Amino acid sequence: MSLTHDEQYLDLDREDLNAILDMRFGEIPLQIAHKIASIQDLNQLQRLIIVACNAPEWNIFLEELDQDDQANRLVGERFNPMGITSMKG
Repeated sequence: MSLTHDEQYLDLDREDLNAILDMRFGEIPLQIAHKIASIQDLNQLQRLIIVACNAPEWNIFLEELDQDDQANRLVGERFNPMGITSMKG
């Protein structure tokens, strides 16, 4: 069975998001990995990739992950990637 183009893009974006999170914050908790795997919206995944690149702390990424489709713009010091990065936030 072959994947549709959308399914391929979803898989690629999930892989990219997981790789960025792993590089920035370390090993991804299984619960978070499952939540990312369940996302079916390309726009939401692409937004989370941007968040993962710019959020200085793990807890900020988690807050944005919980926003689902009600997320707002990514502005201000909250998304300054030069901040401290840690899993503890």
